Amino acid sequence: MISNDVIKFIKFSIVGITNTIVSLVSFYLLFEFLGVYYIFASTIGYFMGLVNSYFWNLKWTFKHRHSTQILIKFIIVNILALGFKLINISIFIEIFNILELYSEVLAMIIAIVINFGGNRYWTFKER
Repeated sequence: MISNDVIKFIKFSIVGITNTIVSLVSFYLLFEFLGVYYIFASTIGYFMGLVNSYFWNLKWTFKHRHSTQILIKFIIVNILALGFKLINISIFIEIFNILELYSEVLAMIIAIVINFGGNRYWTFKER
């Protein structure tokens, strides 16, 4: 039998895939077509997926009701994940000379792990 954590991680990953698509498309359009600096493009793209993520993880993945406390925790976790993402994208680009889009994808992987852990075990902690 599949554990509850595995099911939640699968659901979180499905939601994350849609958020990733929204974030990457936003980043690509902002960076490639509008010439927005990669840090700003990455931040804006991240927040584009944030609203979708909150709604689906609240209702479907973790099955909670909206509350101000949950929203504040969700925002804190996402700001921390975004901070680590921006640090890593900068390192990948500035130190390792990895292309911006590839750096964005690599940095997203790190942010996803932080995001799931924080939301699973703090924001949407089971009562």
